[in-house]
Amino acid sequence: MPGPVSGGFYCERLTGDTSGKENAVRTLIIVIIVAVAGYYLYQAVFDGGGEEPSCKQIYASCSTKCRQGETEMDPYNACLKKCEAALEICR
Repeated sequence: MPGPVSGGFYCERLTGDTSGKENAVRTLIIVIIVAVAGYYLYQAVFDGGGEEPSCKQIYASCSTKCRQGETEMDPYNACLKKCEAALEICR
């Protein structure tokens, strides 16, 4: 008579059926890969994907930096003039 360890049912019971867990892990990995690919696709389609920024975007960024960096009016106006000069060069 075989012992409890050599019995087929008893061994399966000890080790467990891992096919369900393996499928869940594979599905999770696939979902993560699809999500990452979707993110990069979204960036390429909607955010310009590596194109150079437009002149308006450059000016907006520059003027935002002026507002954040300068609290006095004279330096702020000087900074804005630099932004406007950069905008003219861009055009």
